[in-house]
Amino acid sequence: MLVTKRTHNVVLHRSGVPGIEAMTMFTEHAFPRHSHDQFGIGIMTSGAQRSWSVIGEVEAEAGDVIMVNPGEMHDGAPLGGARGWRILYLDPALVAREIAEEFAGEELVIRPVARDSQLAAHVVRLFKQLEERSPNHMAAEEGLVCSLMCILQRHGIDGPRRAANPSLPS
Repeated sequence: MLVTKRTHNVVLHRSGVPGIEAMTMFTEHAFPRHSHDQFGIGIMTSGAQRSWSVIGEVEAEAGDVIMVNPGEMHDGAPLGGARGWRILYLDPALVAREIAEEFAGEELVIRPVARDSQLAAHVVRLFKQLEERSPNHMAAEEGLVCSLMCILQRHGIDGPRRAANPSLPS
C-alpha cells in the first residue's frame, strides 16, 4: 500500500502596518475557485502552479510575481508537486490612498502573473520590511508605493475586468 504525505504549511506574519496582511504558504493543495476582499501581491518562492484568473488560465513559477484583484474569482493547482509563495494582502482603501496622487480616479486592476525582476525585488523588499519585529512604517510605505507604481505602469489591465467563467454557460 502506497501512502502519500500531503504537504500544507501556512505561516501568518505580523506585518505591523494596518491594512496589510502577510502570509507564507508551501502546499500541494489545489484550491477551488474563491476570491479575497483585498489585493494580493506575492512572489512564487518554489515550484509552479496553474490557475484560472481574470484573463483566463495562467501559470506561475518560482520568481514570478502573483497578483489578484479584490473580488476576482481564481483558483490554484500545483504543477509537478508542492509550490511555495509569500503574499501580501492589501486593503483596497489603503491601495486607493497610496495611488491617489499619481493615478487620480483610476481603478487598479492587475494581471495575475508577472515575470518582472524589478517588481519581484520590490515585493521581496517590502515583505522583509513588513515582517521586521519593529517595522519602519516610512520605509514600508515607500516600498508599497514603489511596488504599486511598478504594477500600475507595467502590469495593469485595460478593458473588461472579468473574464467569462469557462465552467458556467454564458
